[in-house]
Amino acid sequence: MGLNEFYLAIKNRVATITEVAFFDWWHEQPFDEEQDIPYGKPAVFFELPSPIKTNSLGRKLQDGDIVFNLYLQTEVFHQTDSLAPENITPLGLDYLIIADKIFAKFHGYNGHQEGVSFGTISRQDIEIIDLGPYMLVRQEFNCKGVFDAAQDAMEQIDKPDMTVTTTLPA
Repeated sequence: MGLNEFYLAIKNRVATITEVAFFDWWHEQPFDEEQDIPYGKPAVFFELPSPIKTNSLGRKLQDGDIVFNLYLQTEVFHQTDSLAPENITPLGLDYLIIADKIFAKFHGYNGHQEGVSFGTISRQDIEIIDLGPYMLVRQEFNCKGVFDAAQDAMEQIDKPDMTVTTTLPA
């Protein structure tokens, strides 16, 4: 597995959540929306927040613990306070339903189902951040990954598909 395959597996899994309108790498978009390209909400952002410590397994393979965050950004237009009408309050909590769907899609999921080498994903924590008109829910997950990109690259380098011909000057 290469990190690109891991990212695409996460992206494809998020795409199965019908409420999500946008997916991208995290680069603090909600904090700098004026500078960013407009995007639909709810949006989910992927982040690798820390280095992946790897261990050599030999034969150009490594494994390591992958920690990643999924940020859910939603707009909140409804009240959730005790004075809000009963039919309005649940609408203000819809973002929590989407956060639960993200949890359900990833907790216990592993890449073997997609042919990508990562183990069972487990949620480590959840943080809810109020950004005024937006809610941001950060969920931290982790899993074990097996990295074979060097092995794949070496197969291409060690066994190039080319023929060398030499032409001598006459």
